[in-house]
Parts: sequence; structure tokens; C-alpha cells
Amino acid sequence: MAIYHLTVSTGAKSAGHSARAKAEYVSREGAYTHDRAELVHVESAHMPDWALVKADGSASAAAIPYWEAADVHERANGRLFKQLEFALPLELPADARLELARAFARELTTNIDGGQLPYTLAVHAGKGDNPHVHLLISERVNDGQNRSPAKWFKRAVGKDGGARKTEALKPTEWLDETRARWADLTNEALSLAGSKERVDHRSLYDQGIDRAPGVHMGPRLAAMVARGLSPERAELRAVPMPELQRRMNQLEQDYEEITIELRRLHQKAAPPHRPDLGPAVPASASPALRAPTGSHEPAPPFRMSQGAVQSAPEFSHARTSQAPARPQPSQPPSPPPTKSALPPPPSAAAQTLPKFSQARTLAPPLPPQRPPHPLDGLPALRRTPAVPLAEAFATGLRRAEGLARLNVEHGIWKDHRRDASDFRLARELIRAGYPPRPVGEQFTSRAKRQPEYVERTIRSAYAKEKELAQDRGR
Repeated sequence: MAIYHLTVSTGAKSAGHSARAKAEYVSREGAYTHDRAELVHVESAHMPDWALVKADGSASAAAIPYWEAADVHERANGRLFKQLEFALPLELPADARLELARAFARELTTNIDGGQLPYTLAVHAGKGDNPHVHLLISERVNDGQNRSPAKWFKRAVGKDGGARKTEALKPTEWLDETRARWADLTNEALSLAGSKERVDHRSLYDQGIDRAPGVHMGPRLAAMVARGLSPERAELRAVPMPELQRRMNQLEQDYEEITIELRRLHQKAAPPHRPDLGPAVPASASPALRAPTGSHEPAPPFRMSQGAVQSAPEFSHARTSQAPARPQPSQPPSPPPTKSALPPPPSAAAQTLPKFSQARTLAPPLPPQRPPHPLDGLPALRRTPAVPLAEAFATGLRRAEGLARLNVEHGIWKDHRRDASDFRLARELIRAGYPPRPVGEQFTSRAKRQPEYVERTIRSAYAKEKELAQDRGR
């Protein structure tokens, strides 16, 4: 029976995607020539003249020079391509399947914003029982003007600008219309071939069918399960790169929110800090009993002199005269203390200690000055977040290393590009609001990068984020 399958994905430069690697994969070139037998047909259309000729002068049906120029000249946050992957009905012969795919590609890329969209179409056999199409569409409108590769991917500003970038492929309505249109074209082709099979792009719920949808494993996932890998682990390893990126970003966001909430609860539950000020001293007491204002040192030990002892009854009377005294039983007066029982008078050092302590508090020592740094002149782009920089750097470094390994495994990168991972991590931290100098120090101390390399990377990332912030402000 005919099966409907159509998925749409976007290749973004900021996500680490490569248009050339994707074009080589669908055309089975470069590192994918070992699967060349699976390729049924590949062609490109609506391309500029320089896109179909390689550097050695040979023709390129997959327009590899075009997609390679997109990797080089497209903006750092720009979209590289839009990919459609759709299944072809087995009920049609091979030539009818190819003509159906061509008609669908031409309809999607013709008369878009007054021009045509360049595309590369590749038909795969899919082990013989799963024929499908990979369609790579560029969002740069070909208006017929002759531009160089560097100029083609520039901003479309004025007469000397680059090729205009369409927004027609972004809305959700375009995706719904595209899915419905592919179902209509497939059903028309099946009807012309005399087949009674039909496809439906709607979900089982919209069709009124009370049945759980099946899981599309695909050939790669099915091969993993056949080798003994559990379906859960095989499904995780077969998840596309954009979906993995979305899941990792969501997990990091949840982790940051939980960390901030735990710190808030901890601060709320902790008792307020009260310094130990010692026993209370009445305001009318002698100045020798009170530490000088602003002093953080304890007051000198208080020793009563003989004169203070003799005047103690008057001091006690002054305190108790405000309230009526309780009647006390008559007791014989105690004899005055002898001179030998009295403590010695305070020393000169004890008398001058409060003044010395007060003088110290008036002129605290200056904090040590940090040595100058080449990144001191770059201020933070926004308010510093609540998560400590060391924690954010460690999380981002682990994520960058993981994404780099996945890019190599999926064939997006040929090898581990550490400079690209560091540049992306630096941009994320600067965009989050961390100052450039501490970010550079993290790269130097924790990631063991060279200072000159770190300064160059931080300055490039800061300039790019500052430019994007200014564009958002406009």
C-alpha cells in the first residue's frame, strides 16, 4: 500500500550544520561514496552559473560549489537550506516516480518573490523497498543577476547587494499547504497509473481512525535493532541533530531554573546573620564602656577605679529613681572595699586603644589591584545572570564537546573543529551577559587554551554578538 511520509527541516549555521556535507550526503559524494549504489538520480536547478562547476572544471550535478559557498559566506546566524524528505509510492514505475518528484520540486521553487529558488534533488532507492527524495532548497531568490559567490550571500541592500532571501518558506501555513499539495500530486499520479491506492496527509485523529500511530523506524534504526541494540537506545541515536539540540537546550534551561529556585529557597530558609555585639551597654554609661563608632575591634577591658566605686550608689540611684523601689529587708551596710581588693587602674595602652581602633577604621587598607588585561575595554552586553560563570562555562563546554562529537558521527564535520566549538560557546556566554574578560579567563584556566587564541576568539564573538544586538535594536 502507498505510504505518506513528508518531513521538513532547516539547516542553520548557528546550529553547526553544513550545507556542503548535506549535499554530499544526498548525492553520495565525498565521504559517502561507499553508498553510491543507493543513489538513483541527482540534479540541481535554478542555480547561478558558477554553482554547477567545480574548481577542477568538472560538472557538479549536486551543485556542491553552491552549498560550499553557503557555508563560507552565509551569516553566522543565517539559514543554509530547507530540506524536504518525502517517500515515493512503490505503485508507480521508476520514471513516473522521478517525474513526480521533479514536478513537486518545480512547484515549490518557481515564482517565489519574483524569482526562483535554487535547489538540489536526489532520489534514493532506500534498499529497494523505500524509495524517497531529499530536496535541498536555498532561500536565496535567483533574480537573474550575475553575482559572485561572496556577493550572492550578502545582505540584499541596494543595487550592489546580495540575492534576496525569501520568507515564504517559514510560516506554518506553508508547511500545511506543502504537505497537502504532496498528497494531491501523489494521488493524481496514482490515479493516472491506474492504481486504486491513495495517501492522506492528515493524522489518524483528523481522519476519524481510532488507532495508535505506528513508529517509523527507518532503515538506519531498523539496522541498529537488528544488530541487537535496544529500540530505546537505537531511537535516541537516530534522533536528528536539530531535535537533539532542542532537547539539550531545554534541559539546560530547566536546570538553570531549578538552580535559581533552590538558591532562592535556601536564602529564604536561612536565619538572618546577626553579628555578636556582646552584652548591651546603657547609653548613660561611661564612654570607656562603649566601643568607638565604626570600630570592629572589642572595647578594652573595663576596670573600676576607687572613685568609680565610691560613686556607684549615686549611679544606681539615678537608674532606679525612675521607678518606685521595692521594700528591701533591713541589712547592715557592707564595709567599703579595701585598697588591696580593688583592681589596678587601666594602663595607658588600654586607655588609648579605642582611639587607635577608631583611627584604623577610618582608613582601611586598599584592595589589591588586578593587573591590566587586553579584554578590559569590552563591557558586558547585558545584566550578568544569576548562574555563576564557572557553572555556566562547564555546562556549555560539555554541551559543545557533545555536539562536536555528534557532528562528526553524523558526517556534518569531517573532524573535531575545536575553534568552531569555542567560538560558539564564547558567543553563548557573552550573549547571556557574562563580561568578556572572565569568560576569557575561563577558557585559559579551565579549557587550557592559549591566551592569544582566547583573546582572538573572545573579540570575534563579542563583535558578532554586539552586531546582532544592534540589529535587534533597530
